[in-house]
Amino acid sequence: MRSPRATGSPSSPRSRIPNPPEPPRSSARRLSSFEELEQALDRVDPEIFLLSPAEADDDESPLEAVLDLLAAVPAGKLAIADLPLTTPDDVLELERAGCDAVIVHGPEIAPLAGGPPPEV
Repeated sequence: MRSPRATGSPSSPRSRIPNPPEPPRSSARRLSSFEELEQALDRVDPEIFLLSPAEADDDESPLEAVLDLLAAVPAGKLAIADLPLTTPDDVLELERAGCDAVIVHGPEIAPLAGGPPPEV
């Protein structure tokens, strides 16, 4: 005679254990190489890509590294650039290339906003 566990009956303890949740498909992924981008697309297919120049080649500027990654992001996905230093010209070039947003770090805000941030 089979045990309830072996038959998978609704009263068995095994049938009451939920399946592990799948990773959220809309989660963001920080990427700094083409390999990471390919893995993210294969495993999770995220809606948001945070592009970082962390693994830029020695002869490549951070902006060039992010622009190269941006070209590999599928259409319809949100692409955000995270550069260590951001100039107004960098932001314009990223915008022209189709980047949706740029993370700007503290001291770099004034030149982009036309003045210092307001006192809080």
